[in-house]
Amino acid sequence: MTFSHLMTPEQVQTVLDSRIEDAERNLRLIDDFEQSCIEECTAGIRFTLEFGRTMLRTMKEFVEQNRDMFAEDCAPPKKSATG
Repeated sequence: MTFSHLMTPEQVQTVLDSRIEDAERNLRLIDDFEQSCIEECTAGIRFTLEFGRTMLRTMKEFVEQNRDMFAEDCAPPKKSATG
């Protein structure tokens, strides 16, 4: 998002939507993996699954809560003195 000021508002929203969709897909993968385990997960596996869930949920929440931050940067460029 470092170069979001060079993107149209639609492009920015598409990228943000994509990040949210990626997080949701990866959360489902974690859930599917956990449900497919035949035996009790080890402490290391449980830690890794919860760490992944926490990171993905936090990222998704941050994007959802801050996506309007880009509105200012996506304003139409001002014309220069030369046109």
